[in-house]
Parts: sequence; structure tokens; C-alpha cells
Amino acid sequence: MRSLRGATSTGAAGLLAAAIEGAGRLDMPLYLVGGPVRDLLLGRQPSDLDLVVEGDAPRLASYVAGKTDAKVVLHRRFGTASVRVGKERLDLATARREVYERPGALPKVTGGSIEEDLLRRDFTINAVALGLAGPRSGELLDPSLGVSDLDKGLVRTLHAKSFEDDATRVFRAVRYEQRLSLSLEGETLGRLAKALEMDMLATVSADRLRRELALVLSEERAVETTLRAGALGVLSRLYPPLKDASWMGRFPEGSGGAQPLTLVAGLAYPMSHGEAEGFVRRLNMPSSWGAAARDMARLTGKAAALEAPELPATALYRMLEGRSAASVEALRRLTPSRAAQERLAEYLERLRFVKPILRGEDLASLGVGRGPRVGEVLRLLLEERLEGRALTREEERNFVLNHLKSHGGEI
Repeated sequence: MRSLRGATSTGAAGLLAAAIEGAGRLDMPLYLVGGPVRDLLLGRQPSDLDLVVEGDAPRLASYVAGKTDAKVVLHRRFGTASVRVGKERLDLATARREVYERPGALPKVTGGSIEEDLLRRDFTINAVALGLAGPRSGELLDPSLGVSDLDKGLVRTLHAKSFEDDATRVFRAVRYEQRLSLSLEGETLGRLAKALEMDMLATVSADRLRRELALVLSEERAVETTLRAGALGVLSRLYPPLKDASWMGRFPEGSGGAQPLTLVAGLAYPMSHGEAEGFVRRLNMPSSWGAAARDMARLTGKAAALEAPELPATALYRMLEGRSAASVEALRRLTPSRAAQERLAEYLERLRFVKPILRGEDLASLGVGRGPRVGEVLRLLLEERLEGRALTREEERNFVLNHLKSHGGEI
């Protein structure tokens, strides 16, 4: 296993040292759990440090904050806490057991042992812990043989109804599989398919589903993860028009530098206006997501116009003005037309940033009347700049004066 000391930053190491010291002083067995242990076993850099304490996690967090001047956030009701110094954060939780009273419901939580805490988790590869303080310090706890599954390259659920208890685990299964270059174990794959057939995603709120999709689209291998979710039928169960999302394969490997919002727009690529609107409602999308999905549906209908041999810059600007930049970028990546790709790139890289040099007060000094007339002239100036006919301040000034003259000296 990779050294924990060597895998943490200086700031995180300071927080961790204070937690270990505090756990010893307060006589609370302390464990590093889940993903960080998994990543250490794989020789990877842990992204977070998740600790479980057999005792009072908020009390231990307060001790750490006092020793390090860290900011602390306590959730005594849930037995959890976090301490933060700069960008470094340590999450602490009281060991617990969980009971799901019905599919999709949040679990009922009570205090428990470290073994019970591990056995409530999603996959065997995350049901591992490393003792940091207490009688089991230095011991690797692996009650579900997660280390063996890591060696075999498998993602395996802990029990038969794992996906039924919490259907969001279908997204996590795909994320871990793609991120860690693993494979879904045979029974787990069957359980996932059964949960989808039972429409277990319908038991999960729109907000939770959106958060899970956001995590998929934020992965380093976001496109591959999305395609895998599509191939398994996860996306079509999430929203039928997503189908297998095979068109997302036109993005370069990895995320291709695409932001999650661009990938949201990409998912809406083949959708009609009505389907895009349904997509927005299905996930209770925030405004930025909604704009990306809706605008993509509007833009796909303009493919033929974007391919026109003679398309003035002004017409291109008007066609795309006000649309989500994410939707324009997604269309650029997904459209098979080279001409359309070039036009969309021209808008993204140049045209959308074009603005007149002259401002309203400049126009007033030249004799343009106030009110809507200023806006009209600024729009005309913008068109001149877009077409390359007025590129300097002096050229803009001459255009305005000539325009005034042609309109009898007043606009």
C-alpha cells in the first residue's frame, strides 16, 4: 500500500496528525475508510481523507480545530463534522449502521461499530478501513474481501438489494469502473440490470439524480463513463430520449477538455424542443443546465443554415447570439459538418467577443439622440465591425457621421 504520509499534502497531513493525536487522547478508535484506502491500495493519490471514529466525531473535530486553527463545521444530529485549513479538508463521521425503510429513501442511521459501518457501504472496494488510532492501529480491515476484488479488477456490491436500497449506486458503479479501470462483477452487473428493469431510478428525487449525473460528467473520463452508462441502459432509464447516448462518442477521448455544462448540452443533441424541456424538468435543472439543454435543441435545427456557402458574419452572429456558449461548443464538437464546425468555432473564438469601440456618450457627442436611437446605432456599429468594415475608432466615428448625414443630421 502506498504510504499515507507520502500521499497527503502538508496541510492535510497536519490535520490528520491532529486527528490521530486527538483520538488517542480521547480514547476513540480512529480509521481511514473507503475511497482513500482504496486509492492507496491502488497506488493512487487520495482526493479526500474520510475518517470514521468509534466515538463522538464532532468532539474529535473540535479537538482538531483547536490544535490547528482550522475551521470546523459540526453536524451533531448526524454525528459528522469537517475541518478545513485553506483547500485541505478532513471529514469525520461516527461509526454507524443504516437501515433502508423503503427503496430510494434516505437510510435510518444509528451508532455502530467500524465493521457495521463498512458493511453499510456501496461496494466491496469501498468497504475497507485502515486503523489509525486505538487497539487496531495499523490494521487493514476488509470484512467484504474488497482487497481481493481490487486485485481481480472487480466492482462488486455487498448484497443483493444494494441497487434497490439506493439506485444512485448504478451511477457510482459506472464511475468507479471507468475511473479505476475495473469491471462490474457478473452478479453485480445482473443486479444493476434488474434494478433498472424495476425502474428503481424512479424512487430517487430529481435533485439527487442530477447530482449523480453531474458527478459522471465531472469525471476525468467523462465521455467514456457517459457511454458506458448509456450502453448499460442507465441513461435511457433516467430519461428515455437519452437512449444509449452513442452520439457522445464524437467528443474526443476523455472529456476532451469539455466542461460538464458542455456535456449536458451534448446529451440534448438529438432532442426535440419538447424532449429538451422534459429533460430539464426530469432533473429539475438549474438555469445554466436548462439553458444549455434548451439551446442545443434550438441550434440543431440550424445545421443547414450553418452550412450555407455564403453566410455573412452578421447573420452567423444573430443566429447564435444569446445562446449558451456550452450549447454552441457542444454542437461544434458533435456536428459532422466541417463547414458548420468552422462557423461555430469562428463565433466562439472571435465573433461573440466583438463590441463597438464607441459608447453611448460618444454617440451623444456626435449628435445621436438619446434613448432607443443610441441602441440602434450601436447595433449598426456592431454589424460594421462584424463584417470588418469599421475596425478602428476613427472608422466607427466616420460611419456614425455618415449615417447622421444620410438621415438629415439626426437619428
